[in-house]
Amino acid sequence: MSAPLGSADVGDRRWQARWRTVSSYFSAPCLHVSLATGGAGGAAIFAVRFLSSRQLPASLTWGAAVAGLLAGTNWAVCRRAMYVMLKEKSAAQPLGASGMSEEDAAALRAALGR
Repeated sequence: MSAPLGSADVGDRRWQARWRTVSSYFSAPCLHVSLATGGAGGAAIFAVRFLSSRQLPASLTWGAAVAGLLAGTNWAVCRRAMYVMLKEKSAAQPLGASGMSEEDAAALRAALGR
């Protein structure tokens, strides 16, 4: 029988769970490319806007808006392409024959609506 958890154990487990969440966030597919594209586009728009108007707040606003829009759009397009590729790959080969477990195959069928 295990001992009851103390508040230090609960706090440690919460910290570990949060750390796993934060550290796994950066391994998301398409994230690095999307952030790099958004950052580069935002920096370019900021530079052009600042050099033409010399207004720092407006330039920062434009740069941040463009960076966010480019990153979000790039991420959505990349993820859509990834899911289309997975769907085509799963249609080309029967589920379960690709080396994945039956539970994974059932989850993929449910996600793809097959």
